[in-house]
Amino acid sequence: MRRINHSSRFISQFENPDYMRFSFDDICYDDTKSATKIPASEYLEQGTYPIYDQATDSIIAGFSNDSSGLNKEFPVVLFGDHSRVVKYIDRAFYIGADGVKILRPINADLSTEFLYYQLQIKEVPNTGYNRHFKYLKLFSYCCPNVDEQRAFLAICHQADKSKFSGFKSRFIEEFQGKGYKSQKLNSFAQVVTGSTPSRSVSDYWLNGAHPWVSAQDMGDKFVDATAELVSDSGMATCKLIPAGSLLYVCRGSIGVMSINRIDCATNQSICSAICDDSICKTEYLYYWLLYHEDEINSLGEGTSFKSLSQKTFASLKIQIPPIEEQLRFIAITRQADKSKYLN
Repeated sequence: MRRINHSSRFISQFENPDYMRFSFDDICYDDTKSATKIPASEYLEQGTYPIYDQATDSIIAGFSNDSSGLNKEFPVVLFGDHSRVVKYIDRAFYIGADGVKILRPINADLSTEFLYYQLQIKEVPNTGYNRHFKYLKLFSYCCPNVDEQRAFLAICHQADKSKFSGFKSRFIEEFQGKGYKSQKLNSFAQVVTGSTPSRSVSDYWLNGAHPWVSAQDMGDKFVDATAELVSDSGMATCKLIPAGSLLYVCRGSIGVMSINRIDCATNQSICSAICDDSICKTEYLYYWLLYHEDEINSLGEGTSFKSLSQKTFASLKIQIPPIEEQLRFIAITRQADKSKYLN
C-alpha cells in the first residue's frame, strides 16, 4: 500500500490541549540493543530478509539470507539518529550497523503505527551528521484512547488506498483504444538515477541549501520541499534534476512518484525522467505511469522486495497522444485537484 503523509491530519486532530501530554519515556522505549546489526559491507542486493538503516531511501537498504539473528518482534518504529528519518516496520527485520534506533510503545494502549505518525510531526532540528535522538525526548506526546487511535489509522489507511485512484476511469475514457502510438520513455526523456552524498563527509550536509529528495518526501503529486538539504559541495556530487521532472521510486516501493516543483537532487532509489515538453507533458506521464502501475510493478526483480532497473524504467513504452489531448486531460485533473479543497 502507498503510505502518504498524514502529518496535517494528525496535528489538527491531536495536537491540542484536549489531550494529556506525556514525556517520551512515558510512552515508548529504546529497544535498539535487542537487535542484530549488520555492517553495510555485508548487505546483499537481493535476499530473503530486509535490512533497514538510517538512510532516507525508500523501505530497505539491503538483504541478508541469515535467519539466526532476525528480529521477529514487530511492528516497530525506526528513527535515524543522524538522518532523522522515521520508518514504520511491520515485518521481521535486521538493522544496519550504525545510527538506527528501534522504538516500541511501553504498553498496548499505544499503537505502534500511531506512534509512527506522532513521531513524524516532530520537527527535529537538523544539526548535520550528529546524533538527533536526544531531541525526541524534548517533545511532549499524546496517548488518545484506543478507539480514537483506531479511527485515525482507519482514515489514514483508506486515504492511502484511494488517493491515487480517482482518475483511472477518466484516463480510460480519454486515451484507451484510440490507436495512439507508443514511444520508449528514453526516446523523449532523459532518464537518470540519483545518489547520496557521503554521510561521513559533514561538509556535504552542513548548512545545506539544495533540496535532496528521498521517498519520504514523495507520495503527494508534487514535491515542494524536502526533509534534507545538501550543501554546495554535496550538490556537486549529485545530478541536478530540474523542476518539472517526474521522480519515480524504483527500489523497494516501486511506483511511488511525484513531480518536483523545485530544482533538486535525489537519492539512488529514484529514477528521474526529464521530459521533452514538446512531446510529452510531465503531468500526463505521471498519470500514464499511475494507470499502468500494476503492469510496471510486475517488471520488478527480486524476492522479498522488488527493484526496477534504470534500463527497464527507461525502456517503458508510453502511449503518446497529441499535445493538445494531453493538455486537455491535465486541465481536467487540475480542476479536480482544486475541487477537493473547496468541498
